[in-house]
Amino acid sequence: MIYAKDKKQEYVYSIYGLNIASEIPMPELPAIDKKTMEGIDASVALGKANGNIEDGVVINEFLKVSGREFYLHIEGTARYYVADGSRIIVEPETWDDMDELKTFLLGSCLGMLMYQRDIVAMHGSGVMVDGQGIIITGHTGAGKSTLTSALRKEGCKFLADDISALTMDDDGSILMHPACPQAKLCRDAMVRMGYNPDEYKKTDNFRDKYIIPLKKHFLGNPVPLDGIFEIKTGDVDRMEVMEVTGIEKIRLVLRNIYRIEIIRYLGLKPSYFQKCLVLASRVPMYSITRPKSCFTVDEQARLIRSTLAGLKGSRSKNV
Repeated sequence: MIYAKDKKQEYVYSIYGLNIASEIPMPELPAIDKKTMEGIDASVALGKANGNIEDGVVINEFLKVSGREFYLHIEGTARYYVADGSRIIVEPETWDDMDELKTFLLGSCLGMLMYQRDIVAMHGSGVMVDGQGIIITGHTGAGKSTLTSALRKEGCKFLADDISALTMDDDGSILMHPACPQAKLCRDAMVRMGYNPDEYKKTDNFRDKYIIPLKKHFLGNPVPLDGIFEIKTGDVDRMEVMEVTGIEKIRLVLRNIYRIEIIRYLGLKPSYFQKCLVLASRVPMYSITRPKSCFTVDEQARLIRSTLAGLKGSRSKNV
């Protein structure tokens, strides 16, 4: 069985505020000193992935889910099993492409593990802009990663490229936790942002996306969440920004939950939904609609900065 490779070696990493013990090396993640860490939150082990999920939903032959279990099969890559918010079992079908194996491990598998732990994870980039922590979210293809790349080039630090994990402190603040110091960009966006795609590895064999290491731009500690910006495309001649209010805030949160397309088969747990309500009630949210046919990331970045400056000014007046 090929999953026995390197099984005795264990690595410890930090991601999304969790300490992860792993039998699979993931040098792209921040490593932890075992002597100083407070404990292990979850483990990644090599073994037999259980595809027989009881009392669950069979979405298709490759995807099964229940309240406490998740099974994913990527043909030619690996089978994955996630349970109880504390363990992930990976059964590789090949060792030829570890980057592709880790793409699904660090994406869907960790995303579902966080759902099992009641950690709200939004599908979006976490960025520090002028001292304020924000999430840039939106549907696939809206330009989240491209906009985040533009902000990085302007000197902004980032915490997460694709998944932003949130926790609620006892004092009412909402914290955004760091992922790992790398980003993913599609080929056309890379060219526009000055990268040469031929110098980078692809994320997997299914998409034309590439992995960009970005250690010097990475912020490795949690920060308060000050705002959420949802990027949309529309039939507009110029960009439009609108503050999201009322019930539309919870709708924005729910449609941008990471892997909501899987979670909706289960229905949201009351405890998880309550956290979404807290998020919607405490964090300012904005919708930016950009023209479909224009490359406007620089204008979007300026619009976000001006909106945040106004938000910061109004907070100062209320102190």
